[in-house]
Amino acid sequence: MKAIKWEVIDMLSDDELVIMAERLVYELKDKLRKRASEGRSQLSKAIEVAKASKSFPVFVNWVRYQMARERTSGGSASEIWRVIGESIYAATAEIERSDPDPQSAITSLVKFLGYLRRAFIGLDYMDRIPAIGGER
Repeated sequence: MKAIKWEVIDMLSDDELVIMAERLVYELKDKLRKRASEGRSQLSKAIEVAKASKSFPVFVNWVRYQMARERTSGGSASEIWRVIGESIYAATAEIERSDPDPQSAITSLVKFLGYLRRAFIGLDYMDRIPAIGGER
């Protein structure tokens, strides 16, 4: 009988999720500064969708939809997704891979999106107040 080989997967800590979120915002800071108002509301909506769907495929489907939407009259919500959509997808995939428990992984995704929203709101202070205990 062959022995089962288990791959050790390390769940991401809250600190690692914060660092991922801050790196994403910092790398895209020049593009994000131009989209402050819609960014806050769209990231709040992303948190709601992740919580409600409890599913990585459903969340990724929603992100793709947001990226593809036509510009709505009087707003540019889809523009923020064209800036951050692929980066959020990459982070989402990493979070999903890091945790074998789907429920726990979704909780980590929701936390990441919350940290991302906070980093986005605090963007102007990222250069003034350095991170503690982690690197960008």
